[in-house]
Amino acid sequence: MRLAIGEAADAASEGNAPIGCVLTKGDQVVERGHNQVFTEHDITAHAEVVGIRKLTKRIKSFDLREYTLYSTFIPCAMCVATVLRTDIRRVVYGAEARDAPQFSRGIHSQANNRILALASKKVKFIPRVLRDDCAQLLSKARSD
Repeated sequence: MRLAIGEAADAASEGNAPIGCVLTKGDQVVERGHNQVFTEHDITAHAEVVGIRKLTKRIKSFDLREYTLYSTFIPCAMCVATVLRTDIRRVVYGAEARDAPQFSRGIHSQANNRILALASKKVKFIPRVLRDDCAQLLSKARSD
């Protein structure tokens, strides 16, 4: 998770939301990603999607069942859908939605909660790993 926090710091230094991720296979970090929404002008360039895109492109496969995704923030509905599509079975995350409500409120929060509940039948979510460190990065971040 500390490597994902480093990715989140990179995102913030570029002017993006401070969210980062790493993907591992066994004990090895195999890919990294951080939020690039503002710098790429791409609303889908969330840290998790960026990391998954890079990995699937490099290994030329969408089958990521042997990988674990670590994210500094609870994944949104779009990111969870990407996790499901690539068959990732384990997601570890730090900050909760309530730690950064500017990123998850209203209809977005409702959609996120519903897809997380559905995805929990197939994906093991491990919450609150280094939560305080992850939440501190998000506390001053803008969401627009």
